[in-house]
Amino acid sequence: MPTLSYDGQSFMIDNRRVWIVAGSVCYAAVPRDLWRDRLLAAKQAGLNCIDVPIVWSLHEPSPKKPNFEGQGDVKHFIELASELGLWCIVRVGPYVGGGLDLGGMPPWLTTVSNIQLRQANGPFLEATSRHFTALMKQISDLQASKPIAKNSNEGGPILAFQIETDWFCHHEAQGQGYLRELSRYLRENGCNVPILEANNLWEPIDGTLSTWKADDHLAPDVRQLRVIQPSVPRVVTTSNGAGTDHFGGDHRTGHEPNEFESRLAQVFAVGAQLRIDPFHGGTRFGFSAGRLATAHDGFVTTSADGDAPLSEAGGRTDSYTAVKRIATFASQFGHVLAHVEPEAIHVSAAPTSDEHPLAIVHQRGPQGEVVFLLKDAKDKTKHVDLLLNDGRTLPVPLGEGRVSWVLLNANLGGVAALTYSNLCPWAFIGRKMLVVAGPAGARGLIGVDDTPIEVTVPDGKTPLVEQHEPITLVVLNDAMLDVAIAHDDGLLVGAASFDEPDKPYAASGYGKVIAVTPDGEVTKLEGEKIIRLVPPKLADWTHASTDAFTSGQANSFKKIDGPADLATLGVPTGYGWYKVTGKGAKSQAILLAEVHDRAHLFVEGQPTAIVGHGPGATDEPIDMAWPGELTVLADNCGRPNGGWQMDEAKGVFGHAFAVTPLKLTKPKVVDGVAPDPFTLGGFYVDLCESDEIAADTLVWKFKPIGRQSVVFEIRDLPLRCLVAVNDEPLGMYDPQQCGGLARWTWHTGEQIKGGQNELQLRLFDKYDKKVDAVKFVTLYQTSANLTSKSDWAFSPWTMPDDDAFADDAGSVAGRPCWHRTVFNVTHTAAPLWFEAKGLSKGQIYLNGHNVGRYFVAPPTGKSIGPQKHYYLPQPWLIVDGENVLTVFDEHGKSPDKCRLVYNANGPYGK
Repeated sequence: MPTLSYDGQSFMIDNRRVWIVAGSVCYAAVPRDLWRDRLLAAKQAGLNCIDVPIVWSLHEPSPKKPNFEGQGDVKHFIELASELGLWCIVRVGPYVGGGLDLGGMPPWLTTVSNIQLRQANGPFLEATSRHFTALMKQISDLQASKPIAKNSNEGGPILAFQIETDWFCHHEAQGQGYLRELSRYLRENGCNVPILEANNLWEPIDGTLSTWKADDHLAPDVRQLRVIQPSVPRVVTTSNGAGTDHFGGDHRTGHEPNEFESRLAQVFAVGAQLRIDPFHGGTRFGFSAGRLATAHDGFVTTSADGDAPLSEAGGRTDSYTAVKRIATFASQFGHVLAHVEPEAIHVSAAPTSDEHPLAIVHQRGPQGEVVFLLKDAKDKTKHVDLLLNDGRTLPVPLGEGRVSWVLLNANLGGVAALTYSNLCPWAFIGRKMLVVAGPAGARGLIGVDDTPIEVTVPDGKTPLVEQHEPITLVVLNDAMLDVAIAHDDGLLVGAASFDEPDKPYAASGYGKVIAVTPDGEVTKLEGEKIIRLVPPKLADWTHASTDAFTSGQANSFKKIDGPADLATLGVPTGYGWYKVTGKGAKSQAILLAEVHDRAHLFVEGQPTAIVGHGPGATDEPIDMAWPGELTVLADNCGRPNGGWQMDEAKGVFGHAFAVTPLKLTKPKVVDGVAPDPFTLGGFYVDLCESDEIAADTLVWKFKPIGRQSVVFEIRDLPLRCLVAVNDEPLGMYDPQQCGGLARWTWHTGEQIKGGQNELQLRLFDKYDKKVDAVKFVTLYQTSANLTSKSDWAFSPWTMPDDDAFADDAGSVAGRPCWHRTVFNVTHTAAPLWFEAKGLSKGQIYLNGHNVGRYFVAPPTGKSIGPQKHYYLPQPWLIVDGENVLTVFDEHGKSPDKCRLVYNANGPYGK
């Protein structure tokens, strides 16, 4: 049986060191038939390990009904990675983030009585334990510590599991009662490989290995991590810094490729292993997209591209090229990096500012020495002379990039030693072929077994190949390096990608692809052509109205007891229809305080208002006469992806009130200490227990009128606080963790008294008197509950039958409408996208597959971004047959301007 262990530098299998160069690829965000394509792209980028986030909601869409088939067959995904020679780190969660609804946890959790998410809570732990048990039954045998076959000493691909993601909170009881329990669940279900945690040391847990996650200040932080845990290998998760896009916001771009490469190099330069998250973001299909914790209207886009190195449809970006440069070196020469002695790292200039001296970071170990040279963005240095230990100088050409590296006395697979090289060693293939790269025209000085070799880096597109026993030396210029792919049996130059090494796709500007074997044999291959065809045309559209629902006449409406969360009504994701019938009221200010995320109000079948968040909606009181009958299309746009309000209800889960804002005067400021947040829950991001620092409390007095309820709202207050009434904690607020908006409805006799009440905002810091708190808080006095005596009914939202679609649906006049068309495709060689021009907001279906949510414009007003195009995955298309495209548009906008496009700048359009 294989033995998996670790020390202060790396993991080891049977005492053979493993150096991790990983990137995340989420199987849930990629159609199953494209899994191998995306994994192969990761391997061709130089990665040797896949970070696999487990999306619980995919595997348990209904309680106690696990699903690991089809798209949920994560075992098959990991086996594909293994077939390609890739290791895996499995992030079991239960929370994985990624812009997903509830961070990937199943929405039905919010309906469980007394549940508290992501903490030591009985109902949540019970559900998580059940999920871990089902998951481990699928993949436990794929651990590196278990033989893959009888009488075999070769283990599976899983090197480690990770519990939770970004659990940035210090609460020792929760750390032991929650995080430790997660670890125990894994162990009890057969886990015998290392367990990682990703808490940035907020709450270290015995029996787990702490990792680090950051985009900035990487080299200094990783060095400090070594000091804190010297006997544990350092694993660093970083990204290109783009973040997550949301509808109505600007597209967030990542670091410039050379900057990204520099940041990745910093990780290796200080002796740490790497995870890039995301390497490939994919697509948030169906209703899987969530909401940003930082914005109450930050509904996450369907595209999970995230400016990742491998784009949404599998395209290689400039960042992909940057990753390939540094990742291929790190994985090919992982034996050198994995044997580096951490205490042998010297003092260097810290590459942490925009302008720093050339940083030279030197590491050494029994397998060789590595020197990283890191330039800042403005540094124009073209070469540097390195003073070696024996007194010799090595002139190193630096070129236009920001990263260079040198190997000294490096073991080349036991067949030779690379004494030195002033060109960047990039790959060592087949224990014979050494590939180095540098600026075109540069003088290369390479020592193999102390024998000097002098070369000139070639210009143009043809590599220099020379035999120098016992190795084959291949010299590339920097431009060639960017179109080179190292694979198990040789090297391709001029290749963008390949499915099989002898059938590569030529890079732009390369008609031929040069293949080099480890023995130095050079062959020119005819590159496969990437097809760029005229996109297919959409046929005339047919339409199906929703008038039976907007008018409340649909037979599917069934009586319910009153307002209710969509999930409790059996609709954990997507839309739902409500009908409210009762007594009308005169025109007044009406507040639907308990509506998330958007509710379309229809009176006598006609659109009246959109209550909620985002473009075209209002979350403030609306002036209207309350009708005798009201129909509501409730839109669940996704639960928060993190933060303090993840378990928020969806749909219409509270009554409508006639309200009047109460005028609040300047609050009384009371000195004190920061409150204990854990009186309300066990997990609050960025907060610590026992932080008894000086802090203030803001105090107001109020008295409800006629024992009516009140609604209290905080909007964009730039202060964190615990909200209490009459010394009773009732809620928490943070501008970053609550999306800048929090609202509570308090009822007389429950949360408040009929007489005088004291409202307290217990701050976690001292009150900045420059902040006028009154501008950010509102207390609404209700004068009437308009729906308490109404009859309520509910109907699920479903796609109409085929025979409901007709050429003419009549005048929809802003009402929701279904549209359908057909088209034909002759190939799937290029990604196809749907451009939703002219539509508003809704959902896209392709041949029965739920492509995802679109939002390109409010009912009135100009279009919004950032996503303009929506990916139609190749496996969902029918070649040489009829494809059915169905669109639900919330405002009945015409689809006549919509079209299909190939590769039009991906999801962002022009």
